[in-house]
Amino acid sequence: MIGRSPRSPRSPRSRRSRGYTAVEVLIALTLFAVGTAGVLSLQRASIVGSADARRSDVASAIASEWLERLRQDSLAWNLPNAANPGAASNHGTATKYLGVVVDGPTGTSDAGAASPWITPAVPGTQTDVDRLGSPSYDIVGRALVTADVPNFGVYCTQYRLQWISYDDSGPLVIGGMMRAEVRVLYLTSGDRLPCAALTGDPPVPAGFPTGYKSINMTMALRQNP
Repeated sequence: MIGRSPRSPRSPRSRRSRGYTAVEVLIALTLFAVGTAGVLSLQRASIVGSADARRSDVASAIASEWLERLRQDSLAWNLPNAANPGAASNHGTATKYLGVVVDGPTGTSDAGAASPWITPAVPGTQTDVDRLGSPSYDIVGRALVTADVPNFGVYCTQYRLQWISYDDSGPLVIGGMMRAEVRVLYLTSGDRLPCAALTGDPPVPAGFPTGYKSINMTMALRQNP
């Protein structure tokens, strides 16, 4: 009689065939959730950083534009000069923007100016924008007229002027030089900004909500005799 061969021992099942325990599944899901949250946080930080950088770049371009506008305006400041040394300085009469200078010399109309930061008037027409510029700009840096400010105004421009050198012995400003500072204000959230309400000094101009940033640039303006 042929005997039965002994049964071969059962080989243990592999881990794959046995599956995973509930604890292992939960650990895997937790790690996946943590990793996903980290990726999303990095993506959000990247988006926010890019938006902040874009707003800062636009504000810097606006500030540079206004500094150049003030420099060009100063070319009309040409009295007194060698041909007319006794003339009073015409920085306040021959220019569009240089009429109010902080700590002006004795005898000038701008002596002791109380409101150093100036918000230029918002123009009513595009022709006035081309001629005088605008303090209010939209999100991509386009100058706005009055009617567009409530709906599209994102940036607001202010400037102030301070004397660097002048002859204060009388009403003359001989070889005058002034410091022009431009600041462009905007909300970190990118929300609309009522530019006409912005008057006064830092840190919080009157009528300005919290949560804002500013880009400041300076330039020296010289008399052009």
